[in-house]
Amino acid sequence: MTNINSKRVTMKTVIENTRKEAADNSWQRARQASRMRKLLSQQGRFGQARVCSSIKKQAIRQALQITPENIEVGIDDDYQVGLLRIRYEDGSMLHLPPDTDLGNEGNEGNAA
Repeated sequence: MTNINSKRVTMKTVIENTRKEAADNSWQRARQASRMRKLLSQQGRFGQARVCSSIKKQAIRQALQITPENIEVGIDDDYQVGLLRIRYEDGSMLHLPPDTDLGNEGNEGNAA
């Protein structure tokens, strides 16, 4: 016998939880690609570093499309002056060239 008053899982709840998890996974993929790009650049493997840079950009775009409310995009004037600073809700940051197209029209409210 089921309890009528028990908390029901709605489709809205499932979708919201899935969005958050997908954005977290995209952000982690971007962070890993960023670390690999730096390592490959130090080793002089610039072609492979460019591939990692593309993966990083794509993962950031995907996270921004999924949960734009959790990501702040702006120009860094403290650490990597002049670069785009992308800050995730957990406080971690990634940087991209300032002319990078993130496809974030409508995300101007999150610009720093």
